[in-house]
Amino acid sequence: MHLMRGAASVASLCALLVASTIVRAEDAPTSGPDKAACVAALDEAQASRAARKLLAARASYVTCSHEACPDMIRDDCSKGLREVDEAIPTLVLSASIDGKDATDAKAILDGERLAGGLDGRAIPVDPGPHVARFERPGSGAVEVKIVAREGEKNRLVSATFAVPRPEAAQVKGEGSRFPTVPVAFAAAGALALGGAFLVHLDMIDRANELGNACAPRCSQSDRDALSDRLVLRNVSLGVGIGALVVAAVTYVVGSRR
Repeated sequence: MHLMRGAASVASLCALLVASTIVRAEDAPTSGPDKAACVAALDEAQASRAARKLLAARASYVTCSHEACPDMIRDDCSKGLREVDEAIPTLVLSASIDGKDATDAKAILDGERLAGGLDGRAIPVDPGPHVARFERPGSGAVEVKIVAREGEKNRLVSATFAVPRPEAAQVKGEGSRFPTVPVAFAAAGALALGGAFLVHLDMIDRANELGNACAPRCSQSDRDALSDRLVLRNVSLGVGIGALVVAAVTYVVGSRR
């Protein structure tokens, strides 16, 4: 008898515990937005969508698609969420240098630096104009302006960094050097030709003097002096012409290197 009473007491206690648990579960508030918040989220989603702010519209549609919202609102929001997901354009940013991916490059989209860098993921954006800025150590920044279109998915936005090659820089440096050797030979040639001209004038004056004074009985020393001037003129003329030829050759050869 005592055993039966004990069993009945235990059964009654269990029933009370189950009933109290059910009551607490029914009385406990459900998580998620209330009806007013659901209605407000739907209104915000529709307004953002009309303004072509699809990212903001999507966030509002997610809120009012919650299971805690009334069925009618939830159905409208779920439909709007699917439509917005199809309309939101996405971009894939990339950068290259010398035909290879610039893995050390960073990107700034519409003034905000991408935390993940250029990792190949698709980035959702609102329709309209956007500016992607690419930066890389040792290279100049590259900006790319685009217009994202509704429904356009995985559009590639790429930048190519131009880095001067070392050999090109070396050739440029050599080409900018002052042509010292050609200028030196040209100057020497000009001086030699100038000297030859002066000697020639002096030789003519001396020949005229001898012609008026003693010709044809001039002394041997006078004739030798005139002959020396002739030799000096010819040597200076030859040196001048030779120096100019060397200057021209060295300049042409140097410019082709």
